[in-house]
Amino acid sequence: MSKPLFMRCLVILFLCINLFPESSFTQSTQPYGSLNNTQSVRDELGIAMKNGVQNAYTVPRRYEGVQGNPFYNSQWTTGIVCLVKDSAVVNNGTTRYKFESFTNELWILNGKDSMIAYSKDIYWFVLDEGKVSHTFLKFPKYSNGNPNKFFRNLYNGNKIRFVQEAKKDLRRADFIDKGMYSSGLPYDRFEEKNVYLLSVGNDILRKVKLSVSDLTDMLDGAIQKKMKQYARQNKLKGKLSEQEAINFIQYADGL
Repeated sequence: MSKPLFMRCLVILFLCINLFPESSFTQSTQPYGSLNNTQSVRDELGIAMKNGVQNAYTVPRRYEGVQGNPFYNSQWTTGIVCLVKDSAVVNNGTTRYKFESFTNELWILNGKDSMIAYSKDIYWFVLDEGKVSHTFLKFPKYSNGNPNKFFRNLYNGNKIRFVQEAKKDLRRADFIDKGMYSSGLPYDRFEEKNVYLLSVGNDILRKVKLSVSDLTDMLDGAIQKKMKQYARQNKLKGKLSEQEAINFIQYADGL
């Protein structure tokens, strides 16, 4: 065994023992993978390792001096992580997570140690936010060349997928001072740029606005008339809330 490969195996073994202490967890009811019986996190990470998982790397001191933050959830939260399809689910109640939507990476905190998991090794994950949980899935068939991109799942039906790309951009300082006037901001900052996307049938995910007209235009022509009627009956017009859009799409998927 080469020295680099040996060292990588030692790092992975260390993570298996220390990142997730032995504890049991119950079968998951989340999509795209579940456990058939109760197993330890260490056992599951062992299964993941056999499938070629390089599960994490240490957190560098990123973004010092940048205003705002790059995370979908700014506070550490509980959740569930599925490593490799139908393999590892981590839900021991003590581990905390943050999703960095700027780089599409999941941060993991266990005790005082924080790591960043490789996105390619995670099949799906869930973040808890109070009484609400947010599921993040990959859609390699529909995500237009981004097989490891995570999207917040809003509706994943028989024919229609409706997701949010929880996105943040890093804007560089753009301050201009010309004496009589000034413009821009003198510091780097993160700005939220969330995007909604819709896929119908086998089409790729395409950007969509949360409005009756935009959603209707994305649907099959055969049901557009019925969807306009649905909008009138439910007094929907103009901009829709996220939940109204989900209800709208769910109805369309059932036609």
